[in-house]
Amino acid sequence: MFTKSQQRLYRPMVNRAWQIHCAETGKSPDADAAHKEWYRQQLVETCGIYTTKQASPTKDFDALMAHFASIAGDEAWIRRTAEGDERRMRHLIRQEINAGQISEPYIAGILRNMNIDANLVDVPAAHLWKLWNALKRHNARHAATQHACA
Repeated sequence: MFTKSQQRLYRPMVNRAWQIHCAETGKSPDADAAHKEWYRQQLVETCGIYTTKQASPTKDFDALMAHFASIAGDEAWIRRTAEGDERRMRHLIRQEINAGQISEPYIAGILRNMNIDANLVDVPAAHLWKLWNALKRHNARHAATQHACA
């Protein structure tokens, strides 16, 4: 099920895609039955679901937004959904950085040890996951050391 903030982005995109679909096929945008049938077909074809209540708020949201954005011709949303996994991982990494005593040189060292010579923006999700995992372990070790000293 999508969150309220996702719904606020998703519904207008679906409506834009429907308007484009109607303009291309000559259907009336006011035809509720046709709209409902088209919409369900899009959900099934894209994610194998019948309603967004069955949807994952991460993978399905990105897949459906990309699908409807492609129909609507919204390149910004197509790009954003293509980078969804990376964006989520960078968010988790920022949380770990804020939660612990982690410096930029420490992160650069981890990336160097992973043979990655890139800015965080350019690192693929699989490598970002490894970085996030290393930062979580670092924070857990640091917390355990602090706790043991107290």
